[in-house]
Amino acid sequence: MNRSAISLLVVFTLCSAVAFAQTNLIVNGDFAEGTKGWTVPAGPTCKASVSDSGPADHPRALRLELKPEVDPLAWSINLSQTVNAFMDEGDRLVMKVWLRSPDGAKAGAYFEISGEPYTKPLSKLIEPTAEWQEYEITGTCPVNYSPGDTRLGFHLAYTAGTLEIAGVQLYDLDLKARGEGRPTVDTPVSIIENGDFTSDLAETWIGVDGERLKAEPIEVDVDGATHGSVGFGQTCKGFVLSGDAIYFRAWMRSPDKVTVSFIYEMAEEPHTKSISRRVTLTPQWQEYRFMGRPDRGFRPGE
Repeated sequence: MNRSAISLLVVFTLCSAVAFAQTNLIVNGDFAEGTKGWTVPAGPTCKASVSDSGPADHPRALRLELKPEVDPLAWSINLSQTVNAFMDEGDRLVMKVWLRSPDGAKAGAYFEISGEPYTKPLSKLIEPTAEWQEYEITGTCPVNYSPGDTRLGFHLAYTAGTLEIAGVQLYDLDLKARGEGRPTVDTPVSIIENGDFTSDLAETWIGVDGERLKAEPIEVDVDGATHGSVGFGQTCKGFVLSGDAIYFRAWMRSPDKVTVSFIYEMAEEPHTKSISRRVTLTPQWQEYRFMGRPDRGFRPGE
């Protein structure tokens, strides 16, 4: 048995700062920055380029020269973008897009869950004309979605031909403000509670009991233990967008120089970690600071 003493922190904070926010939930829907933000099909079945041939309100357009294989699956040529937004069950959705095709190319427009069972709150097969025309699809969210859960896109492997796309937009007409407003680097928002341990720990922290955090020896079976078998934490309370800056700060010391891990992770499987850093503590108080950026968004408790 290995006995070690550890004294934990004066201030313990976990904060987030803004990545970006915008009304149109699609990034670069006007292709002003080329294909940035989009997963664009490539290879012998699709040649993509951006030109100044769009309609008056959306002068930049994505031009796709489509050559599907024989008897293709519609989604085998696919243009898509992950949606970075919190949407609630019952929210009204509107998708808008300008399309044209001189030779009858089709587009299966959709907004769907990014994985199985690929439920599509919005879906429509569009047969564009040779002239620019704006198409609109409406629907509602069947369940809550977090950033990274969904994507907008177009299935394109229907017929050979040229298709031009411009002015792609997705709106949640019932999009809600989250918490105290989006944080910034200068005004971060804490997404944990009782980080200074001034109130009963059992009400906020998992893995500890009592009214105060105590500095005392603990027994650890080093041979049979995993790194996560001794620890404490709490589920985070704030809304976090994909790409937000997560700051983990803590004051710690250990007279025995024990090793600890700082973790910010998904509460459920697969426990994906945006921050995972291991440090060996010193006998003197020291502040540790780490930053990470999640590749998907989280609601409180996720």
